[in-house]
Amino acid sequence: MLLAGPGHSAEIERGVSIAAFGPRTLQSPAADRSLADVRALGASAVAINVSWWQDDETSTEIRADEAKSASLESVGHAIDEAHRLGMRVMLKPMVDVKSRIWRGTIRPRDAELWFGSYGAFIGTFADLAKRKEVEILCVGTEMNTLEGPEHEAQWRNLIRDVRRRYPGKLTYAANWHEGAGTRGGFRAVRFWDALDLVGINPYFALADSPDPTAEQLAAGCRGWMETLEAWRSEAGIDKPILYTEIGYPSFDGGAMKPWGSEESGLDPDPAEQAAAYEAFLSTVGEREWCAGCFLWRWEPYPHAGLRYPTGHTPQDKPAEKVIARHWGGTAPVPATVRESLD
Repeated sequence: MLLAGPGHSAEIERGVSIAAFGPRTLQSPAADRSLADVRALGASAVAINVSWWQDDETSTEIRADEAKSASLESVGHAIDEAHRLGMRVMLKPMVDVKSRIWRGTIRPRDAELWFGSYGAFIGTFADLAKRKEVEILCVGTEMNTLEGPEHEAQWRNLIRDVRRRYPGKLTYAANWHEGAGTRGGFRAVRFWDALDLVGINPYFALADSPDPTAEQLAAGCRGWMETLEAWRSEAGIDKPILYTEIGYPSFDGGAMKPWGSEESGLDPDPAEQAAAYEAFLSTVGEREWCAGCFLWRWEPYPHAGLRYPTGHTPQDKPAEKVIARHWGGTAPVPATVRESLD
């Protein structure tokens, strides 16, 4: 089944996100098997998420962490493997913070120094994306505090530099809302016209109460899509919107808090996760401006579901079969407990 709606001249992207920590994880046999599982689901693309780090919210230096960051060699391997399997690739370098705060609250003590370091960081991946013929490069993710008008020129200069180095399509993954005290989010971004695709991570709530019905979840999906459509019209946006991250956790009440992370004390509810995916995948193709989606997220080893019973991964959960049915693929054979935890 193609995720296409009225007015589409081509199939829209059916993507899955893979994020890995560790220098060699992405070149392991387990990661290769995971990519093969993604392809078997019917995915047409994979987003490879790679983190470099800064020490705290005020730092001005961004660098690879020898223990946590995927090496360029391993990222290149994953790109090659995805292409070999017939999938397109979005390369998505991200900044994370060692003090464990959200990247959207970064406030560097010297913005010029920070953008200089950030430009070198993105340039490294732009060069890799060109060498590996990556189809889409994401130039930033959820940098809420740095999206305002005072930094517009810095982003435009960065995008111009990336275009000189990389010939493929560019996007930016904006947060779905402004974030407490950050004044950021997709409405705040001032440089959409310089990119090829408007990237949004739409973790909008689908319900306002526990145990929502299928009809309520579908209405929730259509509601936030209407919000984006109205904004697109009001802002004069004439580019397609790509859902650069979207997914639902498998804890009770996850449809009310799709952005929620793996936390202790949550009750697993894989059925609610599956119902949320059913609602989203049933409605995603209805907007002609939608370029596709990248589901969040798939772990770089098979059968990760039992290790993360309340997390976002759909692996070894009912949501996996929902995705496969909508995308015309096949879900992997469920694992035993031992296989999932090894």
